[in-house]
Amino acid sequence: MIKKWILGLVLGATFTAVSAEPYMVASGGLARSNEDCSGVSSCDKNGIGFKLLGGYKLTPNLGIEGGYYNLGKVSAADSGVSMSIKSAGFGVGIAGFVDLAPQVRGFGRLGVASLKTKLDWSYMSLRGGVSDTNVALLFGLGAGYALTKNLSIDANVDFGKHKIDDNSFGGSSRVTTYGVGVTASF
Repeated sequence: MIKKWILGLVLGATFTAVSAEPYMVASGGLARSNEDCSGVSSCDKNGIGFKLLGGYKLTPNLGIEGGYYNLGKVSAADSGVSMSIKSAGFGVGIAGFVDLAPQVRGFGRLGVASLKTKLDWSYMSLRGGVSDTNVALLFGLGAGYALTKNLSIDANVDFGKHKIDDNSFGGSSRVTTYGVGVTASF
């Protein structure tokens, strides 16, 4: 009984490895934070966010992936004090795919990432900062148009969070990235 079970696992793993289709994703765009800037004379909640992912489609509708995420930068200034917050790191997750039309597919991603968030500040010639690394949930939705069998152009919306757990500068803000990119499969 156990031998049949092990044989089934080996055959299933072999079939999955043979049918796996590797792919790469590069995407970037406007990263918008919901940071509260009330009472600040200058605030820019928009930055450039991007992601670089590599993955394997285990089935036509399910993939695993990992890569680098950059959630962009938020900056503010008031009365000679300036601050900026940015987050980036590496993560892993799953992706689901569904064909919507002959050359159009929809996709969704859900993953976790170890993101380092850094807050820098300056006042005249004084400079300082704090940073914190947190595990964060990332998710996104999008659609792609196949230019060729192995190359598509994508539009997506990704969701993440800037977060610092520090007694003097603690807090978090949600980040939404509206991106365009390409997916290449091999």
